[in-house]
Amino acid sequence: MTPPLKDETDEEGLRPRGQWSHDYRPLPYDGGYLPTVDFLKATLGTGFRGWLSVEVFDGKGPEKYDGMKPFADKAMKSIEKMLQEAEG
Repeated sequence: MTPPLKDETDEEGLRPRGQWSHDYRPLPYDGGYLPTVDFLKATLGTGFRGWLSVEVFDGKGPEKYDGMKPFADKAMKSIEKMLQEAEG
């Protein structure tokens, strides 16, 4: 990530791996490292057709969005895009 995390604990006592887990899980297509479409294809490949959710822990979220409505709209669009790519 840019800039890379420093190899030290933050003010909350989180080590770099904890910081990454806590603050660097953005919406799909908004950065991040998980190959979400590949993961979704594998999940759907098992026959699963249940509910989908996106668990987001983005420490920069308040700086990126002006309230929950724009964030929720972007989250829905990212799920729709993932489904289109997984089916395609």
